[in-house]
Amino acid sequence: MSLPLPDVAHHGWLEGVPKALSIERAILVGHGPLPTTGRLINALEQSAAGSGTALIALDGAARTLLQRGNVPDYIIGDFDSLGDPSTLAYPEGREPPQLIAVKDEGISDLEKGLALAHHLGAKNVMIAATWSLDRPDHSIAAVLLLRAVDDWFERLAIVGEEWSIHWIGTGRSRRFESFPGQRISLLPAGPLGSVVTVQGVRWPLQEAPLSTGTQGISNRSLGDEVHIEVHSGGVVLVSFDPQWKPSNDGHVVVTDDRA
Repeated sequence: MSLPLPDVAHHGWLEGVPKALSIERAILVGHGPLPTTGRLINALEQSAAGSGTALIALDGAARTLLQRGNVPDYIIGDFDSLGDPSTLAYPEGREPPQLIAVKDEGISDLEKGLALAHHLGAKNVMIAATWSLDRPDHSIAAVLLLRAVDDWFERLAIVGEEWSIHWIGTGRSRRFESFPGQRISLLPAGPLGSVVTVQGVRWPLQEAPLSTGTQGISNRSLGDEVHIEVHSGGVVLVSFDPQWKPSNDGHVVVTDDRA
């Protein structure tokens, strides 16, 4: 179940943004270090090719994307790090992005971007460049936000250079593509711990309680699929992907079944 987010709709900033029937996926890019390899770069290439993906720059991230040749479809935020949008330079022949200024500082740029992706009808969302060792508070807040928007999307992940972070809520059962030896960690996030079933790994669990953060650390996949079912409490899933290869749609495949 999604947790209540600040009410951004009453500000009216979504009213001028038409919903896009062809949008299946959204890539949200923050104003942090941008991964240079892996699934994000593959997704950016697909976005540039026009594959039904909305590229959303969170405030000053627009300049980072433009520097590497990616033109965002939307730029959203309070524009404190972006500066004057009129100074942005776009490749010749490319239509400039839609600018959405939301000055409410009580709502983070990531929250604004997720609300926009939800409004556009995106089902799969990839979040990048929101993880920073210099601002661990921002990094932890981004993970907690996954829980808050649990019901908004079919797939949602924060991605780094060789890792990804997912939230799996109570009553959810997920299968995702893997490879032998892939490192997988589950961190209990319920107030009294979590109860999970994990199959397809070296140390399987069957309705097992996870009461500390170390019990689910560093499991290993045995094959090409891992199945995780959360009976109570919710978990943060961290997968490490040094051997990641793009699937047909360019990102990790996760199927989501209601238990």
